[in-house]
Amino acid sequence: MGKTFIALATAYSVAIRNPRGPVIVMAPANLIGKWKQDLVTFCELYLENRRPVRREGARREDLTTPEAVRYGTARHSVDLMRLLDDPDPLRCHLILLAQGAMSRSQTDKWVRLAVISEALRQHGRGSAKRLIQVKQQIHRFLAELLWAFGEQRAHEWGDKLWERLLDTEPSEWKRIYNDAVRDKRRHLDDDPVPESVARTLSRIDLSPLAEALKQMPLRARGGQERVSERLKLARAALKEEEQLLWKELLSQARWRSPLLVMDEAHHLKNPATSLARQLQSKDTSRALRTGDGAMAGAFDRMLFLTATPFQLGHHELVRVLERFGDVRWEATQFGEREVFGQRLQTLGTRLDESQRAAVAFQRSWSRLRHEDCEEDLEAWWKAARNSPRDELTTHQRAVVGSFNRTRRCREAAEEALRPWIVRHNKGTHWAGTKIERRRRFDGAVADATGTTGLPVPPEQLLPFFLAARSAVNPGKDLLGEALSRTIRGDRDSAPGRRRRNRTRSRTTGNDQWAAIGTFSTARGRWLSAEWT
Repeated sequence: MGKTFIALATAYSVAIRNPRGPVIVMAPANLIGKWKQDLVTFCELYLENRRPVRREGARREDLTTPEAVRYGTARHSVDLMRLLDDPDPLRCHLILLAQGAMSRSQTDKWVRLAVISEALRQHGRGSAKRLIQVKQQIHRFLAELLWAFGEQRAHEWGDKLWERLLDTEPSEWKRIYNDAVRDKRRHLDDDPVPESVARTLSRIDLSPLAEALKQMPLRARGGQERVSERLKLARAALKEEEQLLWKELLSQARWRSPLLVMDEAHHLKNPATSLARQLQSKDTSRALRTGDGAMAGAFDRMLFLTATPFQLGHHELVRVLERFGDVRWEATQFGEREVFGQRLQTLGTRLDESQRAAVAFQRSWSRLRHEDCEEDLEAWWKAARNSPRDELTTHQRAVVGSFNRTRRCREAAEEALRPWIVRHNKGTHWAGTKIERRRRFDGAVADATGTTGLPVPPEQLLPFFLAARSAVNPGKDLLGEALSRTIRGDRDSAPGRRRRNRTRSRTTGNDQWAAIGTFSTARGRWLSAEWT
């Protein structure tokens, strides 16, 4: 089992027993599809009489069956808010959330309508004559203002639909819209305005948006072109104010989840990035960006997944672990925050000491002279470690001392890391068997006459050679080097000069492909001349 399946097992166990809300799995947008496939595989292999059911577009009877493991996908913050406010029988067990979802600008037409409705309700009364007039006539232009012509044409009420919606609460919009829509396929299967959004709208200042709404036309004067021009100006003003409101709304919206599973958690290594700022409490001293603080204090627990935790720098690893402090903090369970910070500080100190000791050990080892060692290095090293200091040379004592200090520092760092990181190394054999997971076979060389090793067919010499060179020089651009050497050898040969005269007008790319073909044809001569 890989980390994805272990995380799914944890998420499933928490989700089916916790009434506080769905488990959020946050992953890069391009990995959401993989998580869906892994969820299907997980249910097939590890759960009995359970099957995944996607929330979007599913029938009520499919969602409420006891066998359903309900999940939804959210690629925008509005999608997440809609999935979070579902009633218990329909609520998702898991929500797959794209990492960039919370930082995207608000573009949903229903949320935009709710913002307009609340601004008119708060400010379109009393002495605000212009805004009261806009409130009475705005339904005639909302289809074009919101780019919602499809919804208006599909409804029996036409532009009267918007007038009815503006006079009612957003919680009733789904029922009102579905009651008179002509095409049943256009039915809304979820409340168009998330409950958390509607609840937060009453707590934020909408006066700038109300001022922008005063630019709306009251009558269709000057023809459709003139009306569209005025609506365009009003739409631009609304969009500018709406983006500011959406940042504030996301930071104030209150919701709760029992667990966050963060995939590719090494992306949190920089606390100033958009992803990390979403988990942090809103900082009033800095400019608010979309998504800042949107998930601060929303999760009871956090589980971070990464395949490369020890490829991070020590300070970066500590920065990632600091995000655990952004949970919904319960002092009775987690202790005091000051203690949490002190433990991370101790961890960083021990990691630094371990690194410094390892560097010192490497330097001491590099100072060893030939006369300090013996031919059998393993036997010599074992004897050197167990010999009294007086019997060792100066360089040997330095190496042994550095080694012992490095081991102590490493063990101290491992002890500090143990409460934070769960690391699994697969065994040498398959579980419950004596079958080795991996066996090494050394390939036979090109001119070998013996019978040992794997035979390498002549047509596979180039890929085999590149693989061998890659093992010796990891990270080197071997294919590019192979192409450049191949082209150089081809140009220096007589056939290459003749072909170059014939194909002088070709591009460099075509010349490269020709060179590759020539190399395959004459690989024996070039292999010995250019590669070995």
